[in-house]
Amino acid sequence: MLAAVALVAAVGFGARAAHSGVVVDGTFDGVGAVIALVSLAVALVAARHGAQALRRQETNLQEVAARLAVAVLDETRTARQQLLGDHDRTVDVRFVLRPAPAHTAAGAGAGGRLGEVVDYYRDLRPRRLVVTGAPGAGKTVLALQLMLRLLSRRTPDDPVPVLLSLASWDPDDDLGEWIARRLRDTYRLPAASARELVRARLVLPVLDGLDEMDADSMPGYASRAGRAVRALNRYQDADGKAGLVLTCRTRTYTVLEGLRGVWAQDAARVEIRPVDAAGAGGFLRARVADPGRWQPVIDELERAPTARWPAACPPPGA
Repeated sequence: MLAAVALVAAVGFGARAAHSGVVVDGTFDGVGAVIALVSLAVALVAARHGAQALRRQETNLQEVAARLAVAVLDETRTARQQLLGDHDRTVDVRFVLRPAPAHTAAGAGAGGRLGEVVDYYRDLRPRRLVVTGAPGAGKTVLALQLMLRLLSRRTPDDPVPVLLSLASWDPDDDLGEWIARRLRDTYRLPAASARELVRARLVLPVLDGLDEMDADSMPGYASRAGRAVRALNRYQDADGKAGLVLTCRTRTYTVLEGLRGVWAQDAARVEIRPVDAAGAGGFLRARVADPGRWQPVIDELERAPTARWPAACPPPGA
């Protein structure tokens, strides 16, 4: 409205100037006055239209992100349920911080538990988390739990966490383009919308299975995993490293850390601790429908307090 008024006023003033004459530095320049004022009004109109277009684009991106969040939430619930054997409970595993040789994210605490992972993650600056652990320790379960909690608390400006298998990524390809293709192929997003979501950093990549990128459990500097970590370090936000979550077996990540600085920079690396016998026994008692059936297992755990139960593997037939 303001730009339109300015345009009308400019034309009216210009017409009067042309009729009555305008003296600029002693020289009549009515036409110049009209041109200058009309140009100003046109610039105001263009700026207003540009701002409106940016607002529409921002709104559209937020709407696309909201729809994506609904689809991801449904998929994540299903994936978690499958991992837990159609049950809604898991062992509340502990994790501890394993500081990298350098560049640990600010705000990283000493550790926490599965139920606290979303608060732990939200305290990080930048929000970059590496989850390590032994095979079956519960790395993927923890990543899914984090995704569910982030989605349940999500605001329109928050990125949508999306689980992506690193085994399908060629680290020589641009990470953002690969993420956009996965959004298009998995969630049927239009290619342009997928790219814009990634560019706006409205997608939080949850990258599962760095250790699955190579057949060798001790990958070298030029391995796919090594190249992937270096590519992740180049993944930028407006003011630094972009947020991400990465899972990897402890042994593989430790090997990579020893290779000339191949670790996720500005990230908090946490390691999932094994479940002790007391924790496993307590979980079984609370979880199973027929405790008597599992009493021999519980008794064995009590007799062997150093035994370990894989956190990600629920009791069969529980």
